[in-house]
Parts: sequence; structure tokens; C-alpha cells
Amino acid sequence: MAVRFTVPSYELASMDYPTIAISHSGINRASDREHRGHTYLPYVPEEWPNDTPARDGLPYIPDGATSVDPKRSPFYTFDWPIPHNIDYQVVVYTRFEQHQTQLTAALAAIDRIPPRFGYVEVPEDGTVRSLDLIGGPERALM
Repeated sequence: MAVRFTVPSYELASMDYPTIAISHSGINRASDREHRGHTYLPYVPEEWPNDTPARDGLPYIPDGATSVDPKRSPFYTFDWPIPHNIDYQVVVYTRFEQHQTQLTAALAAIDRIPPRFGYVEVPEDGTVRSLDLIGGPERALM
């Protein structure tokens, strides 16, 4: 089954069905997750190399590392970064009602898109991103 990240709606005419389409739907400041005060960043900022020396003098993320210890972070900041919610809409397009029901049930499984307390682990920077289901499922038969 095809999965597409789409913005323009003209792509719908060229899609194979069933298809899952992901579209960006907005960015908002996440005031419920904001913090104040000084901290060490638990990830490597974009402009810094992964092997920047940590507080113990060893590379913060050595080559081949699969995990990061945030307590070793050398990246001190005077204020926490401002968190933002980046919202996406996931739409399942099908030609048959039965396919719509099956795919919606598969996506709603607790190990796919949980209704509460979801997260996505990002191994590249050692962070865990929140994943919140805002609404749905909505029906889209083509």
C-alpha cells in the first residue's frame, strides 16, 4: 500500500488505492510543555557535530552509538527551547467501505497511533517526541 506525504490535492487523481496520505496542517507553540530556567540540552544542536566533547571530555555521541546519556551533555543553554506542536493529518483513501474500516482499525491500534500518551523515539538525536491524536477517524471514500 502506498503512503505519501502530500500537500497539493491534484495528486489524488494519480494515486493507487488504497492509499494513506499525510499532510502538514499547522505549527503552534506548545505552551503546556514549556519550561523555564537553565539546562543542558539532551540532544546535539544542528550546527554542532555529534562527536563534540561532553562534560567528561569524551565524544558526546561517538560513532556507532545507539543511545545518548543526557547527563553528559556539553550544550548548556540559558533557557529551555520553546516547544512547538507540528500537526499532520493522516487520511486513508479507499474505493471500498470494507478497506476503509480495516485500514482505520489498523492505524488506530495501540502500537500504531495510540489515543493517548503516544511518542516517537528519534535515535538520531536521542530524543523522544510526543505523539497526540487530536481527532478522527474521519471517512474519505473515493
